[in-house]
Amino acid sequence: MDKTEEKNLSLYKDMAYKTIIADKAIDLGLYEEKVLKNGKVKNVKSKGVLRQKVIITFSRKMMKYQRAVRNRQIERSRKMIARNDPEEIKKGPNDVRRFMKKTAKTKSGEEAVVEYIIDEEKIREEEKYDGYYAVATNLDDPAKDILEVSHNRYKIEDCFRIMKTNFSGRPAFHWTEPRIKAHFLICYTALLVYRLLENKPGSP
Repeated sequence: MDKTEEKNLSLYKDMAYKTIIADKAIDLGLYEEKVLKNGKVKNVKSKGVLRQKVIITFSRKMMKYQRAVRNRQIERSRKMIARNDPEEIKKGPNDVRRFMKKTAKTKSGEEAVVEYIIDEEKIREEEKYDGYYAVATNLDDPAKDILEVSHNRYKIEDCFRIMKTNFSGRPAFHWTEPRIKAHFLICYTALLVYRLLENKPGSP
C-alpha cells in the first residue's frame, strides 16, 4: 500500500486500539493457613488479584518504520555472511546478527563445514508484531487519555537525557546529603529554565 496516495493517508495517520482485561494473581508476601484434605494445616503464600487492563495499539506507520529498519539490518547481516565475518552469533534484541544462524554440513567421513545463513523463521516471528504496542495499567481513565500520556513519555526521557548530558546531572561527585540535594536542585532548575525558554513566544 502506497502511503503517498491521498486515499491512504488516513490509514497512516490513524491508530487502532483494543482494551483487554488482564487481571492476574500476585504474591502479597504474606502467608495464610490452608487445611488440606487429610486434615493437616499448611502455611501457603497469600495471593491477591491485581486489577489491570492491557491496551493494545496498532499503527500502520509504525509497522512500516519497523520493517524498514529490519530490512536494513537484514541487509547488513547478508553482507557479514558474504564476508564470512561473524565469529560468534549474538542474540541481543537489536543486534543484526540475531537474523543469522549457524549450520553444519557434512558428508559421510568428512569434517563438518560451519556456515552462516539468514534465519528466515526469526524474521517471520518478529514481523508478526510489527506496528503493535501494548500498555498495561490499572487506571480507570479512558484508553485514549492513557495512550496520549504514554505517547508523550519520550518527553520525560528527553528531560532525563538533557539533565545527564547537558547539565551534568550524572555522575554526582558529592557525599553529603545537603550537597547531593543542592546538585540535583540546580540541575532541575536549569532544566525548568531551559523548557520555559523553549516555549517562550517567538523562540525558534
